[in-house]
Amino acid sequence: AALLEREQAFALAQDGQFQKLGSRWGRLFVESGSDAPELAEAYVIWCLSRFRLAEAQQALTFWEADFPEDHRPHRYRGQIAFVLQEWDSAIAELQ
Repeated sequence: AALLEREQAFALAQDGQFQKLGSRWGRLFVESGSDAPELAEAYVIWCLSRFRLAEAQQALTFWEADFPEDHRPHRYRGQIAFVLQEWDSAIAELQ
C-alpha cells in the first residue's frame, strides 16, 4: 500500500499536479531514491511554469550536487539564462 501511494504521488509530481500532493511533497523528495532526478526535473518544470526562478535555481543546485553527472540541470539553467537574455551564461551552461 505504501509503495502504491508513493507511485501515485510520484505520478502526480511528474504530471505537474503539485497542489494535489499536499503534505506528501516533502516525504516524496526524502524517499525519492533513484527517482530523485526525475522528481527534481518535475519540480523545476513546475517552478519555471510559474516563473519561480529562484526556487528553480535552488532546486537545480541541489539536483546537480546530488547527481553531478546529470546534464539536465545545465540545460535548464541555460534555458533560464536564455529567457533572461544572459547570453554568456546561456552559452556556458548549454555547452
